[in-house]
This record gives sequence, structure tokens and C-alpha cells, in this order.
Amino acid sequence: MRELLKIPPLLHRQGDSEIQAIVHYENAIRIDPQYADAYNNLGNSTRTSVLGGRTHLSCTALLALGDMERVERHYRIALLLDPSHPNARLNIETFFSQALTD
Repeated sequence: MRELLKIPPLLHRQGDSEIQAIVHYENAIRIDPQYADAYNNLGNSTRTSVLGGRTHLSCTALLALGDMERVERHYRIALLLDPSHPNARLNIETFFSQALTD
């Protein structure tokens, strides 16, 4: 079942938009609410879509747009579901270190 839920990373490689990836990740979460990878990737896609790929502006831009909490929530849920999830841990650490330097 989870193999079918791995479509969004393929979308990224094929150049489809972050918005399409977000829709797929949200659908994956509806199908399997325990899917930590989907939450982690949803955080990444939300962050990228809001910033238009300019991740160096991350926390300042997200805060201005009110999406910082949403991105953080996706990463935190991924870590709640899988506390040893290496990408979610790295993403949230990077996210907060950028917040401190913004």
C-alpha cells in the first residue's frame, strides 16, 4: 500500500508543481494517517510552495504568510509517528536554526 503513496517524490523528479505534490501528500495522509514520510514531505512541499523555492527566506517569509506553524506541525507529526525519522529531525532542526538567524 505505501508503495502507491510514494508518488509525490516521483512528481518532484518529473518537475510537477509543489501544489500537486501537496495534494498527493495530503491524500496519502488520508489513506494512511500513520505515514511519517508523507508528513515530513508535506512540510517540505508546503515550505517550498510558500517560498517559491527560496528556502533562504524560509522563516521570515513563512511567518509573514502565517504558514510557519503549519510547516512546523507537519515535521512534528512526522517525528511523533517516527521519533527516529532522520529527515524529519534534520528538517525541523534546519527550520528552527533558520528561524533563529532570521
